[in-house]
Amino acid sequence: MKKILILIAIATFVLISCDDDKNDKKDTDVLPDNDTDIIVPDEDIVTPDEDEIVPDEDTVTPDEDEIVPDEDIVTPDEDEIVPDEDTVEPVCNSGEGQIIVCETDSAKKQKQFCDTEGQWQNDGGCYTSKGLPPCTDITAYYTDAAELTAAPKPGESCYGQDAQYALRGYCTPKSFTVSGTAPEEIITDNNTGVQWIKTLNDYDASGLSLEESETYCGGLTYGEFSDWRVPTMYELEAVVNFEKSDPPFTAGFTGLPEGESLWSTTPNGQAADSVWIMDSSDGNTGIDDITSYNFTMCVRGEAYNPTHTFTETDVNGDIIVEDSATDLKWTKTSVENKKWTEAIAYCEDLTYAAYSDWRLPNINELKTIVDRTRTEPPASSFPEITSNFYWSSSTNYVYPYNAWIVSMAHGNSNSADKTYAGEEGSYYKVLCVRN
Repeated sequence: MKKILILIAIATFVLISCDDDKNDKKDTDVLPDNDTDIIVPDEDIVTPDEDEIVPDEDTVTPDEDEIVPDEDIVTPDEDEIVPDEDTVEPVCNSGEGQIIVCETDSAKKQKQFCDTEGQWQNDGGCYTSKGLPPCTDITAYYTDAAELTAAPKPGESCYGQDAQYALRGYCTPKSFTVSGTAPEEIITDNNTGVQWIKTLNDYDASGLSLEESETYCGGLTYGEFSDWRVPTMYELEAVVNFEKSDPPFTAGFTGLPEGESLWSTTPNGQAADSVWIMDSSDGNTGIDDITSYNFTMCVRGEAYNPTHTFTETDVNGDIIVEDSATDLKWTKTSVENKKWTEAIAYCEDLTYAAYSDWRLPNINELKTIVDRTRTEPPASSFPEITSNFYWSSSTNYVYPYNAWIVSMAHGNSNSADKTYAGEEGSYYKVLCVRN
């Protein structure tokens, strides 16, 4: 009987326990198996919602009003100078000048000057250029003894020489066209319109007199043309490259002898039976008797013989002389006893007739005021010019310690020591020019 009562009590206890377990399961999630470790979260950890973005522990969250810089923005160092967005980089040196093609009319020119901020500004309106002399083709810069490694700047010694103004359009660049077929190709000078034989053939190695040279060219059939002639001095000078020698030409003439003289038909007004000749080594000019023996380069087309006349204008008591053929303006007043570097500096620093853009002329510009037909010195119709040597801004490529000069007594060109200023009674002189 005792055993039965004990069994009934045990059964009743089990039933009650089962009901309690069922009630507990209704109020909780499914519990893991007894063998699974249960991870109890730290009470201080806030569990994020499912869609919430949890920042990395190393990320510093800014305050609500804090401005966070863009990662692409580079913060300058404390001493770094940050340029103003409105700053414009200089493109030229203050005080310089240049001549460009007019923006509104390509047939005209426009003069410009460099302002104090290094920017080009128009100087007056566009104008027509009647015929600036050809460029000398000099591209290097020199001291009074040797070539420079870099161009001098405004205010420095030797600033204002040939190459610096040629680069800014103050002369007419040479232009040539080669036509025909070898061995009878023809070179056309696009500036003068004159055509040249490219290759000198069957010319007497000892040279010919002027008359014989005229017969040679006149009887020549070359490139299907038979109207060839001996060139004028102006035509010869128009093709000279003063940065070449033996021969001093860019155009590619062949068959010319080295170190010989070339005939022109331009008469020398100061001596009968003589004409102007050119040295084929470096381009210097002189005169020779027509019976001498020299060489020639034959040309065809209308002869190029520009006529230069000069007019004077008084500006504030200073006289400007203007050339009708080139539009170049010259100072009527000259100075003397100047070495080459001093001559360049004098024109660069000169204020005359209210203008301050004067410069020393290059050798081609200086020769435009020569009149080779005059029967007595000076060999120029330039007002009140004297029979002295005059400096140019052009260096002799073969002898860089020399610069080109022109004798206004006879009209010939040569080169002279840059450190020499002449002597009393025959000092070297300086005329300044502007466009």
